[in-house]
Amino acid sequence: MPDIRFTLFDSDNFYQQGLRLLLQDYLHSLNECQRLYPQFSPLALQALDNIEIVFRTPEERWGCACCYQSAYGIPRQRQLTLLILDDTTQQQVKNLPPLFSIHRRDSAYAIRLKLQMALEKFIQHPWVALHAAGLAGAWRDEQLAVCNATGQRLGTIERAAVRPLGIATQAVHLLGFAPDGRQWVQQRALFKPNDPGLWDTLMGGMVSADDALDATLMTALARETWEEAGLRLADLQELRYGGHIDTCRPARDGGGAGYLVERLDWFSCVVPDCLVPVNQDGEVTQFAQFDARTVQTMIAAGQFTDEAAWLIQAHADAHTTTFTGP
Repeated sequence: MPDIRFTLFDSDNFYQQGLRLLLQDYLHSLNECQRLYPQFSPLALQALDNIEIVFRTPEERWGCACCYQSAYGIPRQRQLTLLILDDTTQQQVKNLPPLFSIHRRDSAYAIRLKLQMALEKFIQHPWVALHAAGLAGAWRDEQLAVCNATGQRLGTIERAAVRPLGIATQAVHLLGFAPDGRQWVQQRALFKPNDPGLWDTLMGGMVSADDALDATLMTALARETWEEAGLRLADLQELRYGGHIDTCRPARDGGGAGYLVERLDWFSCVVPDCLVPVNQDGEVTQFAQFDARTVQTMIAAGQFTDEAAWLIQAHADAHTTTFTGP
């Protein structure tokens, strides 16, 4: 059973004190019940890490999910937010998507019942269920677009859940070359969950849900190029769109049950001699320049990621064309 904490944002001190005492009593009873009768606890709740329940009013900005930082160090995916409503604010939020909420006029029994229902619904959330079953990796706090087969956007999902669920994603890569033809490549950090220590293209990163709104991919390209290599697109020469590769294969995510379905869009450029890539996000061990023969030898020896090997070969085959966008 996880340790359930709560945080209360509300300027009404009398109500705050009353709700705080009710919550303390409720959570104590819940934890004692689990300790004495663990067989009656939902399986997902037994396997879950600590949870924080955040109570806030609609006016309380710092309690919202995008602003709140847990004082207990509990990450966002394990925070359950409940709104405290009155007659006025209940009308204000009625047109919003359904939210967990309690009303100031609710009895202690009603609050307990709503809290129990909220917890039960919370542990049924796909991400929470995947996490409790040990089928999802580290929470990335990054939303990726979910699209149908025609590319129509249906919604977004946390990045850590896409591989276990086999949801298609999109990535962008930049193949960089020195003026003399040698290729700039990066070695992935040893702590990376996928392909640690292997060599990769100059830059490779995921297209986020916000990036996907830019059909040219330049938003994702610019952000990832700076984060991974410390380079600005305006300083690069001969920037061209090369094409894309579609890939699908089993993935280690989800305890080996994951599946990778991804579109890789790639660009190429020349990095002027006056510029040297410098990693900004700590996810690259080093950068290096290799000639084409050395790169091919390293690929044959399995020192590059599969994706990088495919893109390097695609670049060699296509010789890159004038940039037209994806």
